[in-house]
This record gives sequence, C-alpha cells and structure tokens, in this order.
Amino acid sequence: MDWSGVVCRENKIVDLYAPCIVAVQDAEIVNLPMADLRKQFGMAQDEEFHGHECSAEMLISILELVLEFQIRVGALLIDKSAGAIPPPPHFAAVSALRLLNDYLPGSCLNRLWCDEDIKGKKPQAAFKTQVARLHRQIHTNQSVKTSFRDSRKSNLIQIADVTVYSLAWEVGKARVNPALKKCLAKLRAKTSNLIMGPTKWG
Repeated sequence: MDWSGVVCRENKIVDLYAPCIVAVQDAEIVNLPMADLRKQFGMAQDEEFHGHECSAEMLISILELVLEFQIRVGALLIDKSAGAIPPPPHFAAVSALRLLNDYLPGSCLNRLWCDEDIKGKKPQAAFKTQVARLHRQIHTNQSVKTSFRDSRKSNLIQIADVTVYSLAWEVGKARVNPALKKCLAKLRAKTSNLIMGPTKWG
C-alpha cells in the first residue's frame, strides 16, 4: 500500500491525495519483470521507481505489468481542494481504512506491506490493529499481518506508487500521453479493480 499526492494547475482538480493498494497471489512474481524494467531503463537494481520521477514510458511499462500479471488495484482519489480533511498524520490512516473497507471484500489478504507515510510506532501500531480488526470483520477468522517498510525494498509498494500517481496525474492534467491514457482506461475497465474518485472528503 502507498499514498500519493499530486498537485496540478492545468485542470479543475489541483490538489489530489490518494491511498492505493495492489494485490497479487504471489508477491515474488513481480520481482523478475521489475528487475528487467530497471535494466531496460538503465537503472541500478537497488534504484526505486517513483511515480513523480518516471517518464511516460516508465509509467506505461509499470501499468502494462499490472495488467499482464492480473494485479488487483484499489485506489481512492480525494480532491483536497473540495473540502476539509483530517490533519496529518491521521489522514493517511483514515483514508486507507476507507479504501480497505470497500476493497477487502474482493481480496482476502495474508500480508499487507505499507510505505512509511504513517509515522511513529504508536500510529503504526494503531493502524495495524485497525486493519486486522477490519479484515476479520470482512473475512471471518482470517488474519492479515501488516508491516511498514522502506518502499525501496518492496516492488509492490513501488507499483502502487506508480499506479496511483498515474491515475491522479491523468485527472489533474489537461493533456495525457495517448498510450498512457489507453493503459489507464484498461485499468479502470477491469471489474476486479476498485478505482474511486476523484471525490471530496466527507
């Protein structure tokens, strides 16, 4: 799971915040293709894909990987300019829980790796407890282990970052690369995915 913020002044939406989750049956399945993409784009193997630093070609390549490997995407695009939101650090947690409430009925999780947007041991522990409680409510007697880790060490977190950045960037931009727009349309069209918004908070 990752969180992304995109500010753009080319369209009506100028300030988006979005939690995103990506789920796959086998987390290891993306490691080799991600290594190949790093090689293709002349990156070191320990280098990280950041959505805001990626070229359109990089964004497209990651989205094509998402589509090819049947990675289930969940995203909640929130228009921060449309209304008041809870102050940080609470907003990362409450927005993620709102997304998970709608996403989890379609995915029973074993592990949930999160980027370190929620800071501090107490807020992280509280979030883990809330996720575990929500997961048990939706999937009776099924537990999920939530952990926070540096996104550099997780290809899935990087995929979530690139995916949600691409979705938010499309909303905020007046003009979008046609090939990127086509990938995003396929992503939105998949009935297993849950892409909500942009919407105001509240």
